[in-house]
Amino acid sequence: MNENIPVLLSVGSFLHAVGQLLLLVISVILFLKQKSFASILMLLGISFSVLFGIGGFVMLTLASKTGPEAILRIQGIFSIINGISHLVFAIGVLLLILTVIKKMNGSMNSAK
Repeated sequence: MNENIPVLLSVGSFLHAVGQLLLLVISVILFLKQKSFASILMLLGISFSVLFGIGGFVMLTLASKTGPEAILRIQGIFSIINGISHLVFAIGVLLLILTVIKKMNGSMNSAK
């Protein structure tokens, strides 16, 4: 069973990276098509998430040479930073959805 752990971790990391890059591409396209506060928040959120994800990986690699406490400290710090990045992205998505709903309600009311 233990020989499957590296495979599981590798597949999980790969899927996470593909998802992050896909969200980054979608956010860039949205920003280029519609420059709004919502699209800016989405782009910033996912960009920071990708950057700090890479930075966290590098820092964990360096911290692994100093000991387990350093690894846990780095994981904790980057966990908080990544959480904030995801919140910024989610607020952008929420604002975008509210804008779309508002436009849909406005077009429905004008059609009556």
